[in-house]
Amino acid sequence: KAIWTPWGSLESVLRFSDESDAVFKQAMARNISLILSSSCESNKSARYPHPPQSTVMFFAKKTPDVSILYYVERIIQYFECSKSVFYVALVYLERAGRAEPSLRLNLLNVHRLFLTAMVLSAKFCEDECYTNQHYAMVGGVGLNEMNTLELALLQVMQFKLHVPHQEY
Repeated sequence: KAIWTPWGSLESVLRFSDESDAVFKQAMARNISLILSSSCESNKSARYPHPPQSTVMFFAKKTPDVSILYYVERIIQYFECSKSVFYVALVYLERAGRAEPSLRLNLLNVHRLFLTAMVLSAKFCEDECYTNQHYAMVGGVGLNEMNTLELALLQVMQFKLHVPHQEY
């Protein structure tokens, strides 16, 4: 027996909600990957100093086979966090690039930097979050590496995670 609401059966309302949520997530993944890809492209020709030892762990030896779009989609799917977490993570990436020019996004560091910014943002913004083991599995890194990345980004940002409304 179907449960009816003013908008139709509860089942059809939930299905519509799930479908629109999926469309929203796809659009969000596309937009975030475009932002990240554009940033990588604009930094492609810039000359930045060799990364200091404290940030070298963010850099892959070669460009990862996983596309930025696929990586963002995976994070959206398995982080299960609010939209604000993504906005704050983008602010963290901007801050990191300003604080340490070698951390401006490029194809060698974008995956690890985005993952780490998302972890910090989720922990700062959400009331409940997953463990680093979960985040590491989603991001395709080991637990020790995830812990190291998290601490390194915190240090680059001088542990300043608050994002004032004007910066948001």
